[in-house]
Amino acid sequence: MPIPLKASINQYSITPPKKDMQSYADIESGPDHIEQLMAAAPKSMIVTDAINDQHLRDIGTACKTRKLLTGGSGLAIGLPDNFRHEGLIKTSSNPWHGESGKAVILSGSCSIATREQVAQYKTCGPAREVTAAEIIEGTTSAAEIAAWALEQTQVPLIFTSADPQIVHAAQDKYGREKSASAIESFFGQLANQLANDGVSRIITAGGETSGAVVLALNIDALEIGPEIAAGVPAMRVTGRDLVIALKSGNFGQKDFFKHALEVLEHA
Repeated sequence: MPIPLKASINQYSITPPKKDMQSYADIESGPDHIEQLMAAAPKSMIVTDAINDQHLRDIGTACKTRKLLTGGSGLAIGLPDNFRHEGLIKTSSNPWHGESGKAVILSGSCSIATREQVAQYKTCGPAREVTAAEIIEGTTSAAEIAAWALEQTQVPLIFTSADPQIVHAAQDKYGREKSASAIESFFGQLANQLANDGVSRIITAGGETSGAVVLALNIDALEIGPEIAAGVPAMRVTGRDLVIALKSGNFGQKDFFKHALEVLEHA
């Protein structure tokens, strides 16, 4: 079935007039043709479809002069070459190498995928759940959990990825913003303490959790390594013996944590 290039969309509707739709063959014709269609479009908003990686690369190339792009992460496949041509990306001559030291998994997501990943990891490794109530009421601390993590002989998992009903109950009691802020702050402090104590591999699950960890570790540059899962690369903190994996809640297969640990160590 042909996948159309929608050369424009109505300002008030996501369904464009049929006269504005182009054929699948236009996407197959390559970036120059796609760029010409975009330039000729009467509207400033353009929606495209793709069914393979080459389409995404060609669309990315065609968008090199566009000021604003939005879409799925797959669109990024076609963008790096644009930056390379402008000298904005430099390819490192240093080959990727992992770290074999201590590791930890931090999960603050309650998405379905992450809860499955947590359940899977709990069958083979030590896990400690920390609730928003414990953090807010001060019955546990990052220092206490860090000490527990460092005592483990296998890679520990610290998670707050509880059932959504438990999350909602905490939000009702303490407020959504206070609960979220407390959990993010906790994971940031925990990651920082563990890194200072020699942990060299950190895996995080959850967008907000990942952001809090990056801020707490004062990371300003990352070297991209091999792929762990779609949209999730292994990364090295520039200038440090620390490798990390940051994922949003619904990314990765059920055994993501185990696989990520292997890639961060051996790849």
